[in-house]
Amino acid sequence: WGQGMRALVPSLMSGALFAGCFFWSRAHGLVSNRRWAWSILAFALTLGAAGLNETYTALQVAALVIAILVTLAVMQPRRWTGELQFLTAGLAGAMLGFIIMVIAPGNAVRAAFYPAPPALPALLLMAFNNCRTFFESIITSPVRALAWATSFLAGLWAASNLHLKRRNGLWLAGLVVVAAVLIFCCFVPAAYGESDAPPDRTLIIPTFLLVTATTGLGTMVWGSVPTNRQPVVLLPYAVIPAILLTAILCIHQMAGSQPEYAAYAKAWQGFHQEMLGFRRVGIPSVEISTRDLNENNWAQLNVLGDNRKFWLNQCVSDYYGVKVLSTTP
Repeated sequence: WGQGMRALVPSLMSGALFAGCFFWSRAHGLVSNRRWAWSILAFALTLGAAGLNETYTALQVAALVIAILVTLAVMQPRRWTGELQFLTAGLAGAMLGFIIMVIAPGNAVRAAFYPAPPALPALLLMAFNNCRTFFESIITSPVRALAWATSFLAGLWAASNLHLKRRNGLWLAGLVVVAAVLIFCCFVPAAYGESDAPPDRTLIIPTFLLVTATTGLGTMVWGSVPTNRQPVVLLPYAVIPAILLTAILCIHQMAGSQPEYAAYAKAWQGFHQEMLGFRRVGIPSVEISTRDLNENNWAQLNVLGDNRKFWLNQCVSDYYGVKVLSTTP
């Protein structure tokens, strides 16, 4: 939870702030009037966000490249200058942050724990399979599927209170394709760096993209429906119960997981007290069973092993001042 709040949520907040500044400044004509000030802000936001986590770093670069291409394709040339300068400055910050992250000295130490990066075809296939697993986990879960559908209904409801331009089917298809590409990009860094799926905590980023894109799709679909056929009166009766039902089911599911989490916490508390006892009586090294920790390890975290050089063994040994090995296979 702490890692997610430090590295993942702030990156999404930075991305939302970047998008908000872009659209707000466009609406008020500020991008063209104060180009350099807005460019510095865009550069700072993307550079800062790039250092938070690898998943968002790759996503940010891809999103800005697509944003620049869309701007060139759909906007009038006379309005390119301010918008393109803002987006290009953001891309420069994102690329600089990406380069700093790639050449960071700690990467060599971390890479020693993982296989060598796969070849490009294998990397893309691995990322695709992990992305597919992500979508399957949503579709096969009633609660997640309901939440996904509710985000679409929320988009319809939001659009019913706004005066939006009508969009044709090309815009709808474009949104779906762009969202799919960006979600796929979220799975590439883990495939490259770890030859594996990203940790579950990082799935908040593709989930955020999925919900945002689905809500946006709902607004576009509503705008494409003729005014005389829009069921404005019925929408609140569909959206509000769906939101409430989703919240109730999520709370129920979370409450049902409490015993599993409590068992893991209890196992760690027992291990903690045991290690404090060894330190109190001056025992320099021990071999203990970690069966309870391993059996209740719902998060599938790394566990202590029988190798003193393993990083987790070293960290635990340094923390308690007692060299520790696990006798549990």
